[in-house]
Amino acid sequence: MAEASSKGRCSSLYEQLPLPPGSIRLLRLANKTNNGNGDNSNKLSEAVTGQLATFSLNQPDCPSFTTVSYTWGTEYADEHIHISGHQIRVLQNLLPFLRMISSRRHLGGQDLRDEEDDDDKEGEKTDDDDHDDDADKWLWIDSICINQTDLAERASQVHLMGQIYHQAARTLVWLGERTEETDQAIAFLSLLGRRRKEFRAAVHKRRIRIPPDLQGHPGWRSLDGFLQNTWWRRVWTLQEFIVPRDLCFHCGPTSLTREAFRQGIDALELFSSFKAYVRPSVWTTAWNRRRIMDWYQVEPTRHNMSLISLMAFCGDYGVTDARDRIWAVHGLAREQDRQMIGRPTYDDDASTLWIRLVRQFVDTFNCLDIICFAQLFHNQHPDWPSWAPDWRVPVLQPSVVPLMVSQSTNEHLANFRPVRKPRDHKRDAAYKASKEEPPRIKSWGSPPGGGHLVCEGILLDHIDGLGPIPHEPATVVESTSRMNIKTTHYAQQEKDRWVILQSVTRALVLDRLDRFLERAAPVSQYARDLRHLVAAYGDQDNASGAAPKWFGRWWRRHADPALRIKGWTLGELCVSDQRDETRQSAPMGPKSFLSRLRGTMEAQNRRLMVTNLGFPGMAPRRAQKGDAVCVLFGCNVPVVLRRREQQDPQGISVFELVGECFVDGFMKGEALRTGKPTEDFAIA
Repeated sequence: MAEASSKGRCSSLYEQLPLPPGSIRLLRLANKTNNGNGDNSNKLSEAVTGQLATFSLNQPDCPSFTTVSYTWGTEYADEHIHISGHQIRVLQNLLPFLRMISSRRHLGGQDLRDEEDDDDKEGEKTDDDDHDDDADKWLWIDSICINQTDLAERASQVHLMGQIYHQAARTLVWLGERTEETDQAIAFLSLLGRRRKEFRAAVHKRRIRIPPDLQGHPGWRSLDGFLQNTWWRRVWTLQEFIVPRDLCFHCGPTSLTREAFRQGIDALELFSSFKAYVRPSVWTTAWNRRRIMDWYQVEPTRHNMSLISLMAFCGDYGVTDARDRIWAVHGLAREQDRQMIGRPTYDDDASTLWIRLVRQFVDTFNCLDIICFAQLFHNQHPDWPSWAPDWRVPVLQPSVVPLMVSQSTNEHLANFRPVRKPRDHKRDAAYKASKEEPPRIKSWGSPPGGGHLVCEGILLDHIDGLGPIPHEPATVVESTSRMNIKTTHYAQQEKDRWVILQSVTRALVLDRLDRFLERAAPVSQYARDLRHLVAAYGDQDNASGAAPKWFGRWWRRHADPALRIKGWTLGELCVSDQRDETRQSAPMGPKSFLSRLRGTMEAQNRRLMVTNLGFPGMAPRRAQKGDAVCVLFGCNVPVVLRRREQQDPQGISVFELVGECFVDGFMKGEALRTGKPTEDFAIA
């Protein structure tokens, strides 16, 4: 689904076939055969004819039908097709599909499994297996079956989208015409899927290298191109991929079942070095779809997918109409979220819709966490409310856990952790910076939703020193507060140094053992690991390989003596007397200190900070010296605010929201016990 041009639309055709509530139009194409000379392509587009008919989805006379998923594009074909006596133009990308279907007996395709592997067919099937010939007679193609120029009709059909794709006998994904490259990619992905048991047996719970017979295989390049097809990055196609009961990909007549695709991707993930052949950005898009499909196919999690989490997870997907950032995943979200935002409508512009979403989320869940997504979806225009995520802003590579408010215990914004992962979320592993306090919102500003958000909270401190920004040449911001530049008396050194190092370590890993933020970190062990790594880096002659190269690069940037925490530099905090251990490699597993450090510092674009009073933490990359660190009531994590020069009409200081932050010692409601006064914060 996309915003269509009026070009090629025939209003009288749709006026003759009105859509009562709960109804859809279906397309039936006339079958065309060749002339007996083997050439059925000459002027075939002129022979594409068919009829539209209206059916109620909930009535028994609704025929079996096939839905078609494809990439719209912006170009219309020069040729016309003839539908119910009307001449209309169709999308350029769709015309080859219509030609193929009009000239074929059914939608079956050529399966590319190797004959020698026919004995191992688990999860695979050809297009003729369990084939419903009746479904081939009727097609649902959104650009033809919906009057795209009628916004009311378009919205009503969007509301039915989940039902349409679920009720369809099958879904055909059209990825374009057949080429040698697409044939090779489909064959290679099928091969990987068939050998997945072999690969898994070799893993023994550890990643393996690519088998010798697959190293340098030409299928890698074809697979990379196959996964780069724009279909994989269109937001509408996510629902069209997940909801159908039966789905098959087509490149011309060559086909691949969804299950065969899934098995191939599963097998690919087992390799430790496949990213040398398939670009990470291309791979991530395919893998993320598989993860969402896992959630949808398991009954408990299917009904608990957060609308906001889905929108964030699709932050790198393309869309023509920005409002479809919501409506394209609306049918996948849980019922409570669908009721929160209401039925799809195109009456409001995107900006109004985004702001309304924030207000309705806060009202529905009594929670302010949604404003933290403005850190990722940041609109730099000075008139845009800094507390409102602008979902039009693309993110380069969405994360399963994009923010701390996406912690596993926060069902309002739950992350898409593996569905088989235990749900043993201990209460002490939940961020609860404002405890159970609800939001105390004084005003949403004027005009409605577009002005200052005035809410109540507690000012903890201000940022003093900052570590470097990941992937940028920015230098360390020097610590200058009296607390941070004080000299430490020698007698206090050993007593204080270990405590401060543990505090810094907690900040570096967000006090969590795993990337899904489910369990508290083993801080003492992680602090020892940090010392060990620093010692190994400093003793490279005797400890070759004990510390990975990327850690050395990270350490060189963070060991700047300008960054001091309660009088200590990181180098002084990490002094170790156990240099004999540096020859041992540090733990490298997914729950190791190294893995957690890399995830928080690099993938999630945070930077180390220290406040004026010496509290270590992690700040958003846009944080600056002097920014305020606050706990807002109703928000599970502290936030960074930047004071603006102007004041609110009520005389309240005005701030800009920079993003969420971690402040060691203030993640479990401790701010409410400090005795600090509550304040009103006007966030522009």
